[in-house]
Amino acid sequence: MAPTPAIRALRRHPAAAEIARAWRRLAASAPTLVACSGGPDSSALAFALAAANADLALAHVVHHGRTRDLALADRDATRTLARVLACPFLEAEIPPARASEAAMRDARYAALADLADRSGRTFVATAHHADDQLETMLLALARGTALSGLAGMPPLRTLTEHATLVRPCLAVRRIDLASLCAQAEWTPRHDHTNDTASTPRNALRNHAMPALLAVLPGLIQHAPRTANLLRDAAHEVADAAARLLDTARIAPTTFDRAPLRAARAVVLARALRSLALASDHHTGADALTARVLDPAVDAIRDQSTEPREFHWPRGIVVRVDAHRITLRHHAEDR
Repeated sequence: MAPTPAIRALRRHPAAAEIARAWRRLAASAPTLVACSGGPDSSALAFALAAANADLALAHVVHHGRTRDLALADRDATRTLARVLACPFLEAEIPPARASEAAMRDARYAALADLADRSGRTFVATAHHADDQLETMLLALARGTALSGLAGMPPLRTLTEHATLVRPCLAVRRIDLASLCAQAEWTPRHDHTNDTASTPRNALRNHAMPALLAVLPGLIQHAPRTANLLRDAAHEVADAAARLLDTARIAPTTFDRAPLRAARAVVLARALRSLALASDHHTGADALTARVLDPAVDAIRDQSTEPREFHWPRGIVVRVDAHRITLRHHAEDR
């Protein structure tokens, strides 16, 4: 259905125009499922794509971080927005569980991928924006992550064989998304749990970021470009790490130490990280921080011939001998 004149008028909003350009580049204007919480960011994304005459549907995943009444009110607000935009509405629910933030995120993405498949859409759009990107990069820096982590959130992410996540708002500020909702005369839902300092991201967003941006206002403006540069660098390092492992491999999980010792630390760390992730698909990339990787990297690159072992998450053991490096699993540590 064609957008109404009021929704078409949103095309002139700078944020809507930027989102539409990014969406066309990322999803090639294909039918898209918009992940919508009912909040200002995802509501603005939905309005921008509706103004761009996208073939869209709204999807809401009910989860239990708050009371059920509030969770269902968010769902109902999203359903109302779908009626305003004259587009389909789909929903899913994640069962209550005591899980990490990363596990809950993966569960939401799995639910969205399933809804995309059910609706015949291959792209899922989320409203992660420039402020989110800078927060993600700063949190990754504090965590001591790999180069790919410092690059923040990629514009494209494969969810399943048939579903791809796209983030068309990464160059748009949070304040501009709120402005888009205001121009649409839409009152989005507000999640009051985001106002607390209960998580590192909330504390950063509500307390540190205002002070940081007051001193360095260009941070958010430059974060998207810096993220892209870091992502390109991470791809180059990943390619070099793959070549290194091919050169050093003696057996599937045994490697000649000499070429590994000669490699740059960043390439060696990426090689070890990829081995760990390939050896155990339940090992989360977030667990393989610099604190985990660096001692093994330093040991491989030093001149000692003494055998040493490094115990990583999920029972992964890296053994450094005089001439060989071996990766194995220790069943009792899993």
